Amino acid sequence: MLLQDKNKLKVEYLEKTNKYDVMLTAPDACGGVSNWARPASSNRYLNGIYYSNLISEAKNMIGQAKYYLGGYESSSILTQDMYSYERKISGTAYYNDTNPNNWIGKIGLMYVSDYGYASNDCNNSTNLESCNNQNWLNNIISLNTNYSDSWTITASITSDAWKRISSFYIYNHGIGHTEVCGSSGGKQIFPTMYLKSNVLITGGDGTSSNPYKLSINIQKATDKLITLTNNKDNSGLYTITHPKDTTLQIGNDKDITEYRYRGKDPKNYVKFNNETWRIIGVFPTDDGTGNIENRIKLVRNDSIGEYKFDDGTTAYNYSKQDNLMLLQDNNKLKAKYLEESKKYDVMLTAPDSGCTSCSNEWEKPTSLNRYLNGAYYNSLLSEYKNMIESVKYYLGGYSSFTSITTQDIYNYERKKIVSVPSYGEEIIATWLGKLSLMYASDYGYASSNCENKKLQDVNSTTNDLRICNDTNWLYNIKKDEWLLPRIFGADSSSGTFTLSTKGYISADVINNPNFVRPTLYLNSYIQITGGNGTSANPYTLGL
Repeated sequence: MLLQDKNKLKVEYLEKTNKYDVMLTAPDACGGVSNWARPASSNRYLNGIYYSNLISEAKNMIGQAKYYLGGYESSSILTQDMYSYERKISGTAYYNDTNPNNWIGKIGLMYVSDYGYASNDCNNSTNLESCNNQNWLNNIISLNTNYSDSWTITASITSDAWKRISSFYIYNHGIGHTEVCGSSGGKQIFPTMYLKSNVLITGGDGTSSNPYKLSINIQKATDKLITLTNNKDNSGLYTITHPKDTTLQIGNDKDITEYRYRGKDPKNYVKFNNETWRIIGVFPTDDGTGNIENRIKLVRNDSIGEYKFDDGTTAYNYSKQDNLMLLQDNNKLKAKYLEESKKYDVMLTAPDSGCTSCSNEWEKPTSLNRYLNGAYYNSLLSEYKNMIESVKYYLGGYSSFTSITTQDIYNYERKKIVSVPSYGEEIIATWLGKLSLMYASDYGYASSNCENKKLQDVNSTTNDLRICNDTNWLYNIKKDEWLLPRIFGADSSSGTFTLSTKGYISADVINNPNFVRPTLYLNSYIQITGGNGTSANPYTLGL
């Protein structure tokens, strides 16, 4: 409709993939159509170039607010009356061709009533000039002697037949009005904004020599989610407390409290990398320095495909002496020597006989580790890469999946030392990095109250995790997929735990392909910027 003949000169048409944006040009002779909401050029400048030049901390403090675009035909009214006209839904003091009674945005201009109320005891006077000496806004506006007038957002209608739109402005004699388009005289612009409700005054006393200092009290995503625990608002989030255990690598000196999403379909959907991921929960997490903070753990909702846990080629960093030793006659066929300025890298080739009982050594790293933290990580959008924290993953496990429960494997995953029957003691490693896999305990605790069921019971489908398939949100892709814990063998080898298509925990040798769902922890300062966690309206994240 805007592109009909009579409007062609008034619009610039921009076609995009999913929407159509229109930029209105200055109307001929500026008659009867120019207003703040179109937007006016000063609106575009303030919410474009000016806003972009603000420092990020200041931008974060500015809230979206509704500005009212009413006005009156004359300035000869009381401040309190002008206040009402500015906010009216309709009336004579509106636009000739359109009637936008408000505008929602970040930066606007002050109202005429703002100026009037800034004076002392002039509420009952139509002559604001008499209060200039008692009006702090007049003091700052009059500082600029070259342009002593200042625009307001309040509209005025001219009395002629065209009812051209003017805007009120403030000058040394009080309030005036002039056409907003094509005006020959420049006027000052004082940006006006509303601060978010979580902005705090952190210093100062409000004087010119000691102005107030502001900071924003941003609610972290972890704190926001924790308020939903114990299934508040049907969130599906529940608190689980693990008692202190001196044999564990985390939680050895105090109880550990976790917040896990449980049940059939909790509100834990989140947009990450423009894909659907799910929130496993909020966990006390070590960043590798001993600093433990609550962090959100995500898992991709779908698999990224089938991969071997380790294909037999593993990259190591060696000293020059180690490399020279590897390059002796009996090693030349097994190593590729790469000399760089400060280090020497060796790529070991797959063993000649193939790998049937190789060890799960995620930390070495395995080929799957290298892929997730190399090519896959590099494929993520930069905005989301910046959200991922390097944290400590615990690489424990056990010798069986048929004799232990979710509660048991949680401890074995985090043990300092695991004593394995017919195997002896194994000192458990940790790995510091960004992308990994789910723990077996993550799957078990995602069900509704099945943590006392065995991971697998070959004799009974009602005594293991399968009984909870219908109440476990992680039982959704129904494919054999890799988990992080290792399963120890009697011959000093180890495979890796897997999640079966049937819903129980099993294991596999590491050179077989299984499906992969990446897992990660977010930075502790991430914010939830939108959504409610449902599949139709997933959470959105911001830094």
